[in-house]
Amino acid sequence: QLSLTSAFVCSGGICDRPQRQLLLCAAKRNEDTKEDKNDLLNKHSRLCLAPMMDYTNQHFRAMVRLVSSNTLAYTEMVAADELLGEKTDRNVKRATIPEGPSVLQLGGNDAPQLYNCAKIYSKLSQKVNHNCEYIALNLNCGCPSPSVSGKRCFGAALMKDPKHVTKLVRAMHDGAEGKIPITVKCRIGVHDNNGKTPFSIRSYDKISEKKEYEQLRSFIDEIASDGIVTNFQIHARIAVLGGLLSPADNRRIPPLKYEYVYRLADQYPDLNFV
Repeated sequence: QLSLTSAFVCSGGICDRPQRQLLLCAAKRNEDTKEDKNDLLNKHSRLCLAPMMDYTNQHFRAMVRLVSSNTLAYTEMVAADELLGEKTDRNVKRATIPEGPSVLQLGGNDAPQLYNCAKIYSKLSQKVNHNCEYIALNLNCGCPSPSVSGKRCFGAALMKDPKHVTKLVRAMHDGAEGKIPITVKCRIGVHDNNGKTPFSIRSYDKISEKKEYEQLRSFIDEIASDGIVTNFQIHARIAVLGGLLSPADNRRIPPLKYEYVYRLADQYPDLNFV
């Protein structure tokens, strides 16, 4: 991984030209307005590198940049308490290479913590020669991992309390002084019986799709109500919480329902759904 980063930032050879281009883009992007960043977000959202813990770190994103300068790359989720506690800063405080069009994903359920994370990013992004130049901040409302949505009560667990999510995105918006788009990544819903009832496709198929979609639409209505969030990244399946499914099983067992996202796009023409 370190050799990939070294290759990316080398001054000679095949990496030289993309490196110079990204350095120029980074210098300009830190001066972009929120509207400029929104335009970039929409432009590059056609092809995205999804946030993946332990995978989409700086080195992996550097490799992706060698392949494509236009793909919208998401960082792995950065927990707000860890960022503030100095446990992890590889995505923000020690950005050593130009990111290109990228989004910093934050995880947490504490509004003051997310406010301070956004404030840290906002200050660093204004520094000359600093490569912290993400075009959006993203709140993770989709991770089903028991260590995230269970013990720490964020990730997909946040979908159970949309009003609280609204407070969190407001805190991120205020912390960044309204200078950068705030987006939300979520599922189409959650299944949580506190681990008492095993999840099965047979029982899930009995759930009313109309009711399930209306719950999703209610979530979108609430989050978009104050105009801060206009971009949603939706993993088009439910998240099964309570340790009933592993994170890996949560990515393959609940059925995909892309039609829900298509309906959202039709019903909310002023919002963007990926």
